[in-house]
Amino acid sequence: MWDLMDTFSKTNYIIRYEEYLKVLENLEYKEIVLENIKKAKNENSPKIETVLIEIKDINMWRKNIFKPSDFEFLKKSKNVYVVLNDIIECEYVKLDRFLKVYKEYNNIVKLINGNKELVDDIHKVYYLMKYLSMSMQYNTIPYIKRKNGLNLSKEEKFLIEKEETLEAILTHKSNCHGYASAFYYICTLLKIDAMMISGYLNGSLGGHSANLVKIDSKWYYIDITNEKNSLYYRTHLTKSFLREVFFRKIT
Repeated sequence: MWDLMDTFSKTNYIIRYEEYLKVLENLEYKEIVLENIKKAKNENSPKIETVLIEIKDINMWRKNIFKPSDFEFLKKSKNVYVVLNDIIECEYVKLDRFLKVYKEYNNIVKLINGNKELVDDIHKVYYLMKYLSMSMQYNTIPYIKRKNGLNLSKEEKFLIEKEETLEAILTHKSNCHGYASAFYYICTLLKIDAMMISGYLNGSLGGHSANLVKIDSKWYYIDITNEKNSLYYRTHLTKSFLREVFFRKIT
């Protein structure tokens, strides 16, 4: 249920709760976890500096389970992260930021599910693709500035750090990975099968990320980056890093 991962780091306390959903529903698990973290902190102080809340499916998060104020007893209470680790992706984000990301994702889910015109998954997927395309701008300016030897502002450096993370949905600046990640997790919350894929472009622009989504038993390629008419316009994946594992299942 909880453990100190000595092989990983003695300063990290790992919370894994996806296997305890029955307990989690009535918040008993939260009380048990916090009690044991406090106990471990007292026994090993000051070793525990970082708490990682690991989940393997974003659907398994429950409202009001953990919040930043729960960890104020830690010396560095800000070092509390949510780890989304579902094999396809492994995302690290601070708890307070994750709560904002999760709220934004759920607002989009409610918007889609509440729209009576979106009668099936294909309409929902199309709406989501357009929504993300319009609400998240491709972060091109920093790349153009660096290419021309210009210095980046503090804000531009911050946006580059966030553009391929879950937090891109909050900053509204993204790259291909940020689009693909948001699309994947929101589809997961919508109970629509989706996947992120990464590979090479047919030009010389380097790596690229996009999505595959399953509708009516068929898989479709979705590339929100192209939808933005960005630097990657009119390009497509020619080789997937997951090709051997994934395409064998869908062809």
